[in-house]
Amino acid sequence: MKQRAVYWSDSAFADLEASADFIALGSPGYAASFVERVRKQRVH
Repeated sequence: MKQRAVYWSDSAFADLEASADFIALGSPGYAASFVERVRKQRVH
């Protein structure tokens, strides 16, 4: 099955960063892991 890349808009990145900031209030390490994992995801 061919994988396709996900192209993020500026507003989508801003939402991701806002989510990470919120998560970081309770767990900075998990917030960083979350952002890294989301950015590496592919659409099948």
